[in-house]
Amino acid sequence: MDEQSITSCVDNMKPLHMLPIAALVGSIFGNPVLAADEAATETTPVKAEIKEVRVKDQLNAPATVERVNLGRIQQEMIRDNKDLVRYSTDVGLSDSGRHQKGFAVRGVEGNRVGVSIDGVSLPDSEENSLYARYGNFNSSRLSIDPELVRNIEIAKGADSFNTGSGALGGGVNYQTLQGHDLLLDDRQFGVMMKNGYSSRNREWTNTLGFGVSNDRVDAALLYSQRRGHETESAGERGYPVEGAGSGANIRGSSRGIPDPSKHKYHNFLGKIAYQINDKHRIGPSFNGQQGHNYTI
Repeated sequence: MDEQSITSCVDNMKPLHMLPIAALVGSIFGNPVLAADEAATETTPVKAEIKEVRVKDQLNAPATVERVNLGRIQQEMIRDNKDLVRYSTDVGLSDSGRHQKGFAVRGVEGNRVGVSIDGVSLPDSEENSLYARYGNFNSSRLSIDPELVRNIEIAKGADSFNTGSGALGGGVNYQTLQGHDLLLDDRQFGVMMKNGYSSRNREWTNTLGFGVSNDRVDAALLYSQRRGHETESAGERGYPVEGAGSGANIRGSSRGIPDPSKHKYHNFLGKIAYQINDKHRIGPSFNGQQGHNYTI
C-alpha cells in the first residue's frame, strides 16, 4: 500500500472517532437545559402571612380650631375669659362694661358665637331692646369657671356640624375636669386644693376637689369660690380730672376710674361616669354658678 492511500484512510477515520466525543459533550450540556425547562413548568404555591400594623399618632387640630389644654391653662394662669383670649388676635370678648355678652370671633359676636359645656349648648342671652339703650337689665352669657375646666376648644368660623346652625361666627366648647385629672400616677383616689390671688382686682380664688377613677368608674366633685373687687385702672395716676383730683369723688359717666364694686361667686361641678366597654360610657354631670356683684 502506498503512502497516499494510508493518508486517505486516516483522514476518513477522524470523523468516526469524534462522534463519541460530540455525543458526550451534548449530553453534558443538554441535561441542565432540560432540567431548567421542567423546573420552570412546575408551579409551587407560596403562602405569606401579613401581620396587622397599628399606627398611633396625635390628631392635629385644623388651623381654624384653637385648643387650650390643662397644661396651658396652668402655665398661662388663665383665670377668666379675658385671659383665655389675650393671645388670640382674631378672638375677643363682647363686653358692654357691666357683663360679658359672650365672645367675638372675626367680627361676629353675641349669640352668633355658640358656647357649650361638655357638648351641651348654652342658651342664648335675651335683652329687652326698650331698656338696652339706658343700660338697664343688662344680660350676659352663661359661662363656667376655668378652675373646673380641663380643655377648651375655640372654633373660628362657622362650624354647623359641631356648634349648630346658629353659630355663624364660631363656637367655644368647655370640657370639664374628670376624676383621673385629680389623681397622681397609679392612684385611684385624689384630693386637690388650690389657692390663688390676683392683684389687678384683689381677687382670691379657692378650689377644692375630689376625684375617683378605676377601670369602671370615674367621678369628680369640685367647688370653687371667687371673692374680689373691681379691676384697677391707671387712670387715677396718669389722667387726673381737672379740679377734682383723680375723679374718685365723681359719680356717673365723668368718673375717671372704675366704680367701686365687690363680687363673690360660687362654682361647683359634679360628675360620675360608668365605663360599659372600651368604646362606651354613661353617667350624669351637673355644674352651676351662683354669685353676687355689688356696685356702689
